[in-house]
Amino acid sequence: DTASPPNPPDPPNASAPLLPGDKKRAAKIGALLGVMVLTFLIACPGPWLNWNAFWNGLYPGSGVRYELFEHSRQGHGLVFVNTGLGWRYNLEISLCAGLGLPLLALSLLGAGLALWRRQPADVLLLAFLLLYYFVAGFSAVRFARYMLPLYPALCLLAARLVLQSAKRDIARGLWVVAAGVCLFNAWLNVTFMLNGPLQGKDARDAAADYLERAAGPGATVGFATLPWFYSPPLSPLFGAVRPAVRAQAAQQTRRFRLLIPEGEWDARVLDAKPDYVVVSTLETADAVTRLRLPAAVNFMRRLETGPYTKHIFTPMLMSAFVPRTGEDIPQDMLYVLSVITVYRKN
Repeated sequence: DTASPPNPPDPPNASAPLLPGDKKRAAKIGALLGVMVLTFLIACPGPWLNWNAFWNGLYPGSGVRYELFEHSRQGHGLVFVNTGLGWRYNLEISLCAGLGLPLLALSLLGAGLALWRRQPADVLLLAFLLLYYFVAGFSAVRFARYMLPLYPALCLLAARLVLQSAKRDIARGLWVVAAGVCLFNAWLNVTFMLNGPLQGKDARDAAADYLERAAGPGATVGFATLPWFYSPPLSPLFGAVRPAVRAQAAQQTRRFRLLIPEGEWDARVLDAKPDYVVVSTLETADAVTRLRLPAAVNFMRRLETGPYTKHIFTPMLMSAFVPRTGEDIPQDMLYVLSVITVYRKN
């Protein structure tokens, strides 16, 4: 008897049941997504406490819908105008200032090593890094805080680069460790410089104290723009969100006579020859230093050439780290690193 030929293998069936390994993988992914959703709803209870406030905001220019679909497209006033591509800005300004150049360099080298090795853990980290960074680069709003989610992954890649390089060879490992220590010290210096301003008196408070001591009752204090959080706290109304409320400080403040301009960089404030003029780098960094807006440049030129003596109030330890113009400092950091200049009439 001739042997019958073996039966051919069954064709693959798209509706075949999942293998045990596939079921476990699907269960893990589902559990991960469930934990992510639950953690979000616990840490950010807005969606189930007040959906309308969460999605539409409590006032114009707030809410998740505005941040996702309008703010990222419209930009943030003058802050990020003409700052080039978002991917370059986030790397050169936000990440460099936030991590410090030494740690950022190590992180990028670690990312290169992970890209070359392409292990499962590497793929997961790189997928998150590249996707987040790619999407963030399209936004017209580029605050440094938007890069914070990348910091843990970048620090992991930097640490593994040093540790794995040190394991390969003793002599080379010593050089790598020594280089890592030097870079760590450089990064630590940056950390101290950034935390230094938080240890001492804020420049806005120092300027307000100076005006309280030096200015006589009823002295006139002029401003280049509508006062806000970047101005010395000469009135509690300066902290109001609505511009109309802040403008009322001129009528309700008794200690000083405030000259609040009707428009940004209104030179009529200088025509009134105020006793003092207060300017912050949060006002000049974009309008004067980078964009060179005619009205702003004219205002500062008249002020600099006028009969005024400058009194500069700088945050603690800042002068050794960043320029006083506010150039190349992320907007977020200028909130605490801003320099206040008070011009006193001679």
